[in-house]
Amino acid sequence: MNSVDESVNQGNKNSRHQSVTSSCSGRFERGFMVEREEGGVESAFPKLQEEVNGFLDNPSAGSAFNFINCATELKNEDAIKLSDNDNSLVVRVFWAVNYVLFDKDVSAAQEVFLSKSCGEPSDDEVLIWFFLLVRCRVLVDATYEAFSTVRKRQLSIVGKAAKEMVRLKWRYEGPDEQLLNYIFQLRQSIKSKELTRESVVLSLYLNKTDIVAVEVNEHAWLKHEFNRLLPLA
Repeated sequence: MNSVDESVNQGNKNSRHQSVTSSCSGRFERGFMVEREEGGVESAFPKLQEEVNGFLDNPSAGSAFNFINCATELKNEDAIKLSDNDNSLVVRVFWAVNYVLFDKDVSAAQEVFLSKSCGEPSDDEVLIWFFLLVRCRVLVDATYEAFSTVRKRQLSIVGKAAKEMVRLKWRYEGPDEQLLNYIFQLRQSIKSKELTRESVVLSLYLNKTDIVAVEVNEHAWLKHEFNRLLPLA
């Protein structure tokens, strides 16, 4: 790509970014509207709205993955233009996913999604941002910062968020004693069955049977979960 094309693309990126972050009107209330080249403005992205609402009702990595897939499928910059001053949650999910996956620009995605021009991000926004980074498999400082915010706000889903952080590190840094130590550090302040399971699974993988024995002795419910934990290990 020559420098002229790069400049044009950068200009398009900047203009779309400004249109998303320029206003807070109808942040959660308004529907997602788009302009199509064939003319007229029509409602769009109902499926993405549904997936985002589903995540808010039951935050999980699986539901986050669904809305990321949905936002990815909707990418079509030639046919779709965001309506001006639309800064709804669904709009920002859409652009954040596109920045992370296609532009590889996590900082731009974060600015779009967690812009303080609308005030401090809500708990829902923090959770979506964290799971978006995790499910896009972006192991960077932004992921750790998002997880740190989840912990500081003492959100009820912190146990599931911690499990996702562990599995992200497992995929990209490998299953080793350093990761096991990280899990036990988390468990000092986060009491959750998810983290207990992760420490047992990793201990089994590392053949640390002494740790497994201690865990089973302290948590009797683990005895009934071995059939599920062994395949993970």
